[in-house]
Amino acid sequence: MDYQHNHYLAGFMDGEGCLLINVKPRGPRTNIVFTMSIAQRLDRRIVLEQLEQVFGGVLWIMRKNLRGPEYPQMRWVVAARAEIFGLIRYLDEYPLVLKAREYNLWREAAMLYYSHSTGSSGKGQKRRNPQWLTTAMQVASNELKRLKKYDAEILEFSLPESELQLELL
Repeated sequence: MDYQHNHYLAGFMDGEGCLLINVKPRGPRTNIVFTMSIAQRLDRRIVLEQLEQVFGGVLWIMRKNLRGPEYPQMRWVVAARAEIFGLIRYLDEYPLVLKAREYNLWREAAMLYYSHSTGSSGKGQKRRNPQWLTTAMQVASNELKRLKKYDAEILEFSLPESELQLELL
């Protein structure tokens, strides 16, 4: 199956994916990293291996997780600039549905950041990004976290009691 030219992986990312903008102060500089990650039980790693083949990224096995070491997981993470752009091209063609608002914010922030980031000096030293860019990325990161929380109106929604009862056959 040609996963790069259909909706299968987009649907999988929509259900299981996690989009993050990580903003971490490091002395006089601030590291800003965009990531897309998905974790699965180790025995279901085949889809993550396919994602790595199509989009690149890194796979690693996590022996420690919330359920304990007897339930190892594998995580796929994309964080390199070229791979982020490849993912953006794919998701622009095969859009997310459930995480559309999260993706649109993440995408716009990534495009802004990568078009204005100062990168490195070529001598292995990172240059400082302009303060406005760091602030914009912090705002985007906070908004992305807010979008991941349940909407209060959705939580208050309830079905009529008659629809909640199960019919026994």
